[in-house]
Amino acid sequence: MMDANTTADDDILDRIVHTAKRFELKGESKRKKIKSN
Repeated sequence: MMDANTTADDDILDRIVHTAKRFELKGESKRKKIKSN
């Protein structure tokens, strides 16, 4: 038996992902500098 909340959650996530924009960050990672301090 399916939970009604699961169906509603799927619908909400579908709307968020459908309208999401994807972008790529370029350049060196700042994590290396943070770990070395």
